[in-house]
Amino acid sequence: MKQIVFLGLFISIFSTGCKQDDDRNAAENPQNPSVNYTNSFLSGTTVSADFTGRITDREGNPVANAFITIGNSFGSTNMHGLYKMSNVSVDASFASIQVIASNYFDQYRNLKPRTSHDNLVDIQMIPKSYDQFFEASAGGSIQIGNGGTVVFEPNSIVDAAGNTYSGLVVIASTYLDPTDPTLSAYMPGSLAAVDAGGNSVAMITYGMIGVEMVNSSGQPLQIGPDFTAQISFPIADAQMAHAPAELPLWYFHEGTGVWYEESSATKNGNTYTANVSHFSFWNCDIPVPFITLQGTLNCENLSLSSLHIIFTRPNGSSASGSTNGNGYFSGIVPANEPLIMTVYSQYCGFENSLYTTTVGPFATDTDLGLLVTDCVSPAQSPVITGSVVDCNNMPMEGIAVVYEVSNSISQYVFTNGEGLFEITAYCFESGTVTYTLVDMDNLLEVISEEVAVVSGISEYNL
Repeated sequence: MKQIVFLGLFISIFSTGCKQDDDRNAAENPQNPSVNYTNSFLSGTTVSADFTGRITDREGNPVANAFITIGNSFGSTNMHGLYKMSNVSVDASFASIQVIASNYFDQYRNLKPRTSHDNLVDIQMIPKSYDQFFEASAGGSIQIGNGGTVVFEPNSIVDAAGNTYSGLVVIASTYLDPTDPTLSAYMPGSLAAVDAGGNSVAMITYGMIGVEMVNSSGQPLQIGPDFTAQISFPIADAQMAHAPAELPLWYFHEGTGVWYEESSATKNGNTYTANVSHFSFWNCDIPVPFITLQGTLNCENLSLSSLHIIFTRPNGSSASGSTNGNGYFSGIVPANEPLIMTVYSQYCGFENSLYTTTVGPFATDTDLGLLVTDCVSPAQSPVITGSVVDCNNMPMEGIAVVYEVSNSISQYVFTNGEGLFEITAYCFESGTVTYTLVDMDNLLEVISEEVAVVSGISEYNL
């Protein structure tokens, strides 16, 4: 096998230990002081953990210079959207991640951190475009581009100081389809929530919308304390048969990273409608008891990074997530229900699965352990293998191999303890694969080369 010599270059781009101004254990919404925003998922015990991952847009393109906050530590992404933050102090049960990037909605993720391995967290950013507007004195109605509406009352908008605002209101909005199998990659937080009684629950979502308002100078606006706006969510065709007549409405709190039950939504034909007193993200959901489910997938004939896993309930609703580079997955799923576990490569579409099995029901947190299986290999998915060594010919672990095929699919894998990497170019027949090596200790690109992939040849050794 041809060796790729890694050149050692070092520069640090992270600073740690800075104190945040917000309190992530509890927070208040000044427009809804009656709602208890205590985060009941927190254990109160802190641990030190390492976090690695990639920030991309919805098309899989890297988002460079994204600002990342985990606990009280800060970092940013490099040109490939990669980040690494080490020895971060987080809650032992609930680590919260915030990502901020220009022209995107702020993004959040939460998870139970592992201390024995890197926590691999990839996040997709939702594009933000201020493309609708209305006069505050007249009120108005906006159409959310990919689903939903918001109706504002006249004279119902206030500025940051709480004064009634009478100028132009400029809106950025988005709708999140609950039936999208990749929803977990870009929805705020997770489906972890706190109900009106302060209990920790999981949610089965029936749709989300996000709205941000600014004036013509870009200064933030909100709904006035004596007003509400009416929001409407379209009910997805696949959910219509089991959509209840009324269900709770939940608000995502950026300070705690958790959804809170705050109101309710009513079914009207093929939509849910509700009145809300503030923005940004709202979510129509059914609360359910939950457990934490984890495991490690071993598809012996395929590389494991970023395989997509969907857990489907008996009524057809589902929860989803992705594997890390070692095939590990973890997340919350409904308790006491059998679940169909299906594994996909999202780059091949979701028509054909790689692996399917039934797990559960589970009443308590469960580790499925190592799931060894011969996954169904997608057609025309060549395997590219290689090794990375330093200038002393020693293998290098944890080097990111970022690769992009000529149809713009971009993924990454890490080298293992022996400096080896393996790439499955899912559903790719022929063309050019460009791969780039990135030293994750300092996020520096080291080398970039191309491989010509020819249809019918299944393995390439670099």
